Amino acid sequence: MNIIKALVFLSFIISCQSQLILIKDFLGGGCNTVSGGTILKQSNCIVYNGVPSIFTVTESHGGIVQTKFDDQLCQENIIDKTFYKMNFCNTTNSEQPFEATITKTLNLPYNTIVSVAYTQKQCNGNFNDSFTSISYQLLDQCSTNGTYSSNLSCNEIGSTVYTYEGPICGGAPLSVDTYQFQSFCGNANEGNNNYLEFCNV
Repeated sequence: MNIIKALVFLSFIISCQSQLILIKDFLGGGCNTVSGGTILKQSNCIVYNGVPSIFTVTESHGGIVQTKFDDQLCQENIIDKTFYKMNFCNTTNSEQPFEATITKTLNLPYNTIVSVAYTQKQCNGNFNDSFTSISYQLLDQCSTNGTYSSNLSCNEIGSTVYTYEGPICGGAPLSVDTYQFQSFCGNANEGNNNYLEFCNV
C-alpha cells in the first residue's frame, strides 16, 4: 500500500508540468458537499459517465468543452459538444451536481476509493506518466435518493457498500455488499486502458 501511495504522489509531481482538468462531484441539489471527483488530461479519449469523450480547455471562454463520440476510441462521429463554465456549480439536465476547473497542483484526497485508467505498456501499476483518468469516491459520505441511503468503506482487498432504509444512513444496514478491487491489463496496441483500483487511506 505504501508503494501505491508513493506512485500516486509521484504521478502528480510529474503531471503538474501541464494543466489537468478536475471535475468534482457533489451530494444533494447543490455544490456544498464533495462526494468524489475525476482527474483528466486534456485531449485524451476516455469513457466518462458511459460516453466516449474528449475534454479540452477553452481559457478564452473560461470553460471546458466535452466532445462526445459514438465510438470507444473517439475517432468516429461527434454526437454532441457540451460547454461547462469553470468554477461554476453545474446542475443542468437533472445530473449530479459537479464543478469543473483546471489545475497544475493537485493532491489526491485521502479516505477515498481510487480508480485509475492508464496506458503504460508494462501494466505494472506505475501510472505516473500514462494515466488518462483518475476517479475517486470519498469514504463515509452518506448519499441518498430519499428512500434509501448508502455509504462506503474500504481496505486493501476491496470496498464495502452499506445500504440503509431512510435518507440518513442510520440504524442497522439493510444490506452490506463487498466488492474486490480490480486490476487488469488492456491491449495497448488496440488502445485499451489498463485499470487499477485501491483504497487510499
